[in-house]
Amino acid sequence: MYEGATYEAPAQHVVDGIMLAAKKLVLSGDYLHQPKAIPPRRGRPVTDAGTRKQAWYEHGAAKTTHVYLCSLRKCAGHTRDKCELRQLFDDEDDV
Repeated sequence: MYEGATYEAPAQHVVDGIMLAAKKLVLSGDYLHQPKAIPPRRGRPVTDAGTRKQAWYEHGAAKTTHVYLCSLRKCAGHTRDKCELRQLFDDEDDV
C-alpha cells in the first residue's frame, strides 16, 4: 500500500531562509500581536452597568505613588514637619 510513496523534504536553503525571516521578525518585534478587548456580556445591559472590565493585559503601567519631599532640604522620605533639621532652619528665620 505504501510502496513507492516518497516524502520530499524542502531544500536546506529554503529552511534557512524561513528561519532567517523568522529571526528578523522576532528581533524587530513585528511578530507580536495586540491583545483583543473583552467583549461585553450578552443580553440587555443593566441600568447601572459601569465601565467594562478589562483583562490583566489591557491595564496600563502600574501607577506610581506620590513621593513627598522635604521643603527644607529637598530630600525624599519625609516632609518639613518630620525633618531633623527643622529647628535649625526655624532659628535662622527668627534672626
